[in-house]
This record gives sequence, C-alpha cells and structure tokens, in this order.
Amino acid sequence: MTRPAMDNVSDWLRSCGVLLLLVAASLAQETPETQGADEGAAKTPVTAWHVKRAHTISGGVIDDAVILVSAGRITGVGKDGVLAIPSHATHEERRACTVAPGFVHPAGLFFGAGERYDLTGSAAKGDETVRGRLDPQEADLKKLARSGFTTLAIVPSGGGLSGMVAVAKAVKPSQGLPDPAALIRDDKAAVAMAFDPATASREFFLKSIEKARKYITDLEAFKKAGKPAESKPAEAPKEGEAKPEEKKAEGEKKPEEKKPEEKKPEEKKPEPPKEPAKDPKIQPLSDVLESKLASVLFISGASAFLHAEALFAADAGFRPAVAFTGAAFRGGPDAWRVVEGLKKLGVTVLMPPQISNVPFLATLRSTATILLDAGVPVAFMPEARDLDALERYRFELMQLVRHGVHCEDALRAATLTPAEVLGLGHRIGSLEAGRDADFVLYDGDPLAPTTKLVAVVVDGAVIHDAAEEAK
Repeated sequence: MTRPAMDNVSDWLRSCGVLLLLVAASLAQETPETQGADEGAAKTPVTAWHVKRAHTISGGVIDDAVILVSAGRITGVGKDGVLAIPSHATHEERRACTVAPGFVHPAGLFFGAGERYDLTGSAAKGDETVRGRLDPQEADLKKLARSGFTTLAIVPSGGGLSGMVAVAKAVKPSQGLPDPAALIRDDKAAVAMAFDPATASREFFLKSIEKARKYITDLEAFKKAGKPAESKPAEAPKEGEAKPEEKKAEGEKKPEEKKPEEKKPEEKKPEPPKEPAKDPKIQPLSDVLESKLASVLFISGASAFLHAEALFAADAGFRPAVAFTGAAFRGGPDAWRVVEGLKKLGVTVLMPPQISNVPFLATLRSTATILLDAGVPVAFMPEARDLDALERYRFELMQLVRHGVHCEDALRAATLTPAEVLGLGHRIGSLEAGRDADFVLYDGDPLAPTTKLVAVVVDGAVIHDAAEEAK
C-alpha cells in the first residue's frame, strides 16, 4: 500500500474514533430520570388476546386475530403474526373463540329508572338525571354480566323533555351495593324526549324548539356585539395626488368662524347587550339543535311519526334518533309504513329486533330488513323491560338473520349504531384502537343457534366467565 493510501486510512480511522467518543459522551449525559421513564414506559401492562376470529364491526372480520389491551383500552387489532406485540405482553390464549363487541342497549329502564315508556305529558325536565334514582342489586348485576351487554343507556320515564340519558357499564358482581361512580360512564350522554300525537304535546315541542333556537340566536348576537369592531385602514393617496390636508382649491376663502353654540345635552349611550338567560330545562334542547348533544325521540308508531314531522320541519337542527315503541301484540313497530319519510330525514331508527306477522295473515314481516334495504340506519333495543329478557336478545337477533338480515348488519345494529345514537361511537361498539376494551367471547359464530357465550370483558377485565361460574 502506498504512503498516501495509508495516510487516508489513518485519517478515516481517526474520524471513526472521534464519532465513537461523541456517541459515548452523549450516552453518558443521559439522566437517571430519563432512563427510569423509558423503563417504566416499556413495562406498561399489555394483554394480547389471541382468538380464532374477530368481528370488529368497523373494520370487518379478521381470522386468527390478536387484540392488544392496555389500561382498559384497545391499543391494537390485527392478524396474529402481523400485528406487532410488545415483548413484555401477557398472552391470553383463546384461539378456539370468536370475539365481538359487547351489545349496547340504547334505551333501558333498569335499576329503578322507570317502569315503562310514558309518552304522555308535556313537561320540561331536560336537565333531570337518573343517577340518584338508580338502585342496582347484586342479582341484577349478575344477570347483566352474563347477558352479553356491556353498555346500558338508562333513560328517564315521562313525556316531553324527559331528561338526561345515563350510560352505565356492566361490572363484575360483588357483595354489597356497587359504587354508582363505577357503574355510570356518563350521566349526561344524551337527552330523552317522548312525543304523544296530541295537540298539546305538539305545541309544547314546537314552543320548546322555538325557545331553544331563540336562545342560540340571542347568544350569537351577544357574542358578536362583544367583539371590537374592525377599523379599516385609511386609503393611501394615489401617486401625484396631494394629501387631503394639502388639497385647497384656488382662491378658496377661509371659512368664517362659527359662533359657539349652546351645548346640546349628551345623548345616552346604548346599553351593552346582555347575555341571554339560560333555562336549565331547555338548555339540553339548545345543545341538540347545535349538534352538541345526542338525543332520542320516543314515539308509539308510524301515525305518531306523521304528527312529529312538524317538529322536524320546524328546525333543521332537530334530528334525534327515533325510537318506535309499538307493542308486540299489535304486530310490533310499524316503521316500515313511513320508511320514505325516515330516509328523507336521515335519522336512525331504534326498534326491537322483532319478526312480526302481517295482520290477518300467516306471512311474516321483518321491519329491520325493509329499513336496512332502504338505507335507513337501525339500532336495536330489546323489547322486554326486564334484565332476564336480555339473555334472550341474542336469539332474537338470530331470528332476524334467518329472515334475511346479514349477520354483520345485525351485529352492527346491536353494537356500533346504538353507540353512535348515544354519541359514544368513538368509545364503544367496535373493536378498534382507542376504544374501550369491551368485548364478548363465544365458542362459535356470535349469531349461530348452537353458539354459547364463553366470557364477557369490560374495560379489559373479565367480568363473567361461564366456565368459572359453572364450577
């Protein structure tokens, strides 16, 4: 090797040595606090649930899936072997199970909230909550835990602006009364309204909507008046043009000085606008009109919907989900009669997953199929009011699948759509990163007749295990 070549090699080695020294110095400057933080972050508890199939609802079906759960939230969902799993994760082997989101009840009357959907009356109780009236018992919590429902929306009973909807979650049953704070996820998730097809009820709602809209308009005017007016900058004189004070007409005489006039009385300055007063009982309706708050309007059937169309016409912001509460002995919900009106408004329909008989015929009718085929969003709510009936709910969904409703559509109408009705679609109702870790494990397809419920998970913790309970 020639000497110049050897010199080049030596220079290269010296450069590498300098770089190594710099790296070592930077590592030496790392503080113990920083090192501890990195170690703590790396040890954040993670559970990897390995399952045969995952019905994510929002992202389709994934075979050989893994669900990552940390701090009660889903942090990742994907195919096993493809989704990166932290090395310190705890593995939950459920490879023989199929998983789906827990059912969401969009309109329950449980734990003492009420005995029936009372559509009569025209009261304004929009700010009323149901938390103080709830009285959950241990036996009730056990029934809820094994039903497959992970979320319940508890609505206040009564007509008019009934009050605020409380969203509760299923919890692991324990001796003694549960802490209401642990049971309730949100006690002001949405506003419940009940409409009766009578003149008094219609006039009450129209006046309430008008009052709520007026408050919104007055508040916007108040905020606008409080902003300082923007002053326009003076226009610069054009090139070659004298400034205003320099402009003088030739031969212009100085104006004669006017004699001082008597001072006029000072005009009173207009008082600044006052902020409009809030009516706590109407305020939730104002939030509904501004799309700040979810809402559900309970009606008895198609005829009541035709009367309620005046409310939808009164304000474009009034678009609550519509719950049909038609009795089963009358053939169930008859939303199919007004499907075009529902589609035009773009509202979601809440209804029981029932198959009804055509009057005086043996022909069966699936209202859910008619609505879904027309493009009307549907959220299922159990027809029965008692917790015992919740365990029959999955079999009612199976009947719909037998009569033409696609399995994924039925699952969505029982999970994500009711969550969206409550304004909680970003938190519950689907298996997706960032959602609450609420899901149910089955030993087969969720809506197959022979499938059994294996376990229920809420906030990442098992609250019901069929095998453990059978011991």
